[in-house]
Amino acid sequence: MAPNLPPEAGFPGLPIDDSEPVLEKAFAFYNDEIRPRREFHSDVGVAGEWRKVEFGKPGGELYPIWTSTPWDLREFGLGVAMYFQTLQLLTVTFFVCGLFNCQAINYYSSQKYSDGQPGVPGLLKGSAICTRQDIVCLDRECNDIGVKNLCLAGATQAWFDLSMTLCLLGLMAVVTLVQDNVSAALDESIQTAQDYSVIIDDPGPEDSDPQEWFDFVAQFGHATFVTVAKNNGPLLKALSKRRAVMREIICIIGNGKASQEEDDDGILDMTWDGKSFLDKMDEVSMEQAASGSADAKKRTQVLIMKTGIFGMKTMAAWRKELAKCNDEIQVALDSAAETPYVPSKVFITFETEAGQRKCLKALSAGLLTAAFDIGKEKVPPEHIWKGENVLAVKEAPEPTEVFWEDVDVTFEKRMKQQGLTLGITVVMVFSSVGVCKLLQVLAGTAGAALWISISNILVPTVLRKLCFEVEDHVSLNDQQMSLFLKLTFFRWMNTAVVIYLITDFDEFLTVKAMKQVQAVIFADAVTTPLIRTLNPATLVNQLIISNYAMTQEKMNSYFLGDPWYPAERYADMTKTLFLALFYAVLFPAGLFITCVGYAFIYTVDKYSLLRSWRTPAEMDDDVTKVARGHMFFGVYCHAVMSMVFFSEFPFDGICKDTELGEMDNHVYFYAHEQYNVTDHHIYKPCDQAVSGKILSIMAGGSLASDQMAGQQERVVRVYSLLVLILTVLLFVMFFGKGLIMTVYHLFNGKYSEDTKANPEHFTTCDIQAFIPIYRQNGLAYPLIAADVTTFEPKYLPFEMDREEDYLVQSLYNKAELPGYTDDELKALFSEVHYFPPPSGLVEEDDAAKKKKKKWGMGKKKGDYEEVAGEEP
Repeated sequence: MAPNLPPEAGFPGLPIDDSEPVLEKAFAFYNDEIRPRREFHSDVGVAGEWRKVEFGKPGGELYPIWTSTPWDLREFGLGVAMYFQTLQLLTVTFFVCGLFNCQAINYYSSQKYSDGQPGVPGLLKGSAICTRQDIVCLDRECNDIGVKNLCLAGATQAWFDLSMTLCLLGLMAVVTLVQDNVSAALDESIQTAQDYSVIIDDPGPEDSDPQEWFDFVAQFGHATFVTVAKNNGPLLKALSKRRAVMREIICIIGNGKASQEEDDDGILDMTWDGKSFLDKMDEVSMEQAASGSADAKKRTQVLIMKTGIFGMKTMAAWRKELAKCNDEIQVALDSAAETPYVPSKVFITFETEAGQRKCLKALSAGLLTAAFDIGKEKVPPEHIWKGENVLAVKEAPEPTEVFWEDVDVTFEKRMKQQGLTLGITVVMVFSSVGVCKLLQVLAGTAGAALWISISNILVPTVLRKLCFEVEDHVSLNDQQMSLFLKLTFFRWMNTAVVIYLITDFDEFLTVKAMKQVQAVIFADAVTTPLIRTLNPATLVNQLIISNYAMTQEKMNSYFLGDPWYPAERYADMTKTLFLALFYAVLFPAGLFITCVGYAFIYTVDKYSLLRSWRTPAEMDDDVTKVARGHMFFGVYCHAVMSMVFFSEFPFDGICKDTELGEMDNHVYFYAHEQYNVTDHHIYKPCDQAVSGKILSIMAGGSLASDQMAGQQERVVRVYSLLVLILTVLLFVMFFGKGLIMTVYHLFNGKYSEDTKANPEHFTTCDIQAFIPIYRQNGLAYPLIAADVTTFEPKYLPFEMDREEDYLVQSLYNKAELPGYTDDELKALFSEVHYFPPPSGLVEEDDAAKKKKKKWGMGKKKGDYEEVAGEEP
């Protein structure tokens, strides 16, 4: 068993700024340390280049909002740069789509369609709203009457929409090619640790010696860093949380002064006006409990602390949090004493890209091959770890992407967790649709619309909690992918689909229905991004609540930037596309609104990234690629819904009764006088809705019928053929290919070279290494979860003022766990070992590729400068 920790044990780390809080200083901290900055490097490229300043490093200037391009944002991560580039491409794409639909807008607002749509407001003029109806008789004696819409969809409109659909498919293909090329150019333009590193997913419990791993991979090239990550997640989480709680306590009582007593029990060894840490906490707790101060600000301060909802709590509450943290640490330490922590993952960073690529080519294996060591006899003996283990090796994520506290999660555990959360998501989605339909029946469209708004706020919050707290992920990329898929499913269903389901069939061409569609499209394009950018909650915290902080450090904590999630931005982006295309036939002006919306989102999100959002961890472009697949599916859904809407015109559920023919003249004159009937024909109720027949279309059926007017039948037949073709392509190209590749990769490795190896050596580039860190909410700097004496601090993703500050910022610290020896601490934490490359190291591929890459977008892969003194 581990030594028992007192409930009040803890270490706050570096001293805080315990001066009186001043709002101007907080904004200066925000501007100089939190907001991303750049600096000019004259030694990069031909004419120099702007590069992002590392977090914590002084100097530089703020990124310009208007002139920064996706290329300039590549150091925020490939996924971030590609997000903004996708917004640019979608802006142009939807402008083109809008041009295709100008004829539809003109036709809908014409005299021919609906007498110029009198009384239709604003942008709704030019939508499919029908204001021209006739009263018709539904039986021979005209005892029953109905309303017949006289508005018909135009054939020219349909052919323009069909052309737009085909153009969209072509544009999406072009976007894919452009983004693949841009992604490669962005990736090649800047070196990161991912370019040099591999991750080994299945080390054995005894494989904790970095030297052994160094010797094993030496056959491929020199390994500069070996990081053996252990399954110590519970300990990291508990220690990090306790560090944050201790700093909150110090933010209330101040730094204090050093004491002469020896801190051997974990209790902070400082004094406050002669009082110990425990006595000072008791004193503050009694003062807050009394809350009888004559100072109005102090009374308000205590009131805010008692609510506990603005990041402030009373001392009594923080003491409970501290005791809880120590209980969790104790459980983790006791568990480690009984079952020592073992390696979960191994990260190896080679000195050259050539070494990494040779390693991946040689060791990349299929999932089943690596999991069960299948086919060892076909693998060269030197590629089998200790003659027994066919290693699961793949390209590593970026260092800042890794969730070091969850590196021990297994594939089976992830599948169980994600299966559970996916099931909950499906239940929530269909429950939301059901509630929406029920409210429509009981309270009308207004009640349904209110539910859509409420659920769009609440359910994504629940989905975030499911992905962040129920699921464990090794990397940020995996976490964001899971969140993206769930959010996309919910938001697509809860906007376009649910509006379609709750709208009565005979109301699709009414002002009420089109207003609802317009409101949702406008909210997606303008209102929601604007509210997200203004972020009233953050403004309240920064401008009002922070003034009641007791120290400058606490006030600064309200200026750490808003957390944001790329998955949410991508989900919103695809939802907006899906919604606009879903209703493009009925509300073509929505394409122009979406075009403006994408341009607006590009601007405000770039502003937020550079001015208000917390600087994100670097993320790959995997979510971008999956989002593109969703966009293709959105175009497919547009083709389906165009077919449906064109076949359902004129949305009145009334057809001519060919058997009964026309009314007798005396019945017609009576009906004309009583009901203003102007048509001699007898009509009958008919089912024009075709949504229930879509599956038959996918199997080759047709929606065309004799009741369709003019060229409507021909239009529907052409769309039916297009949908059939797209359905086949969708299943063959996406689902079929995906299934085949999944089966293939069960037995074969995934690695393939997308770009040429860069000859630059890892140690000559200013990039990060795989050093375990933990980002704790409320702390400006990450906490280091390894022995900082085993590597140079320059390989960390942040910079501090003094070398000794890194020791204090580390959880591998005797002040954090007093009484533990060096060997005992080493057993609790992951190991990072730095192997300096030998002088003049030249590896096999270097001799053939000794060319220095130029910096700059649009350069060809072979566009290099020759290195002086070498043969061309």
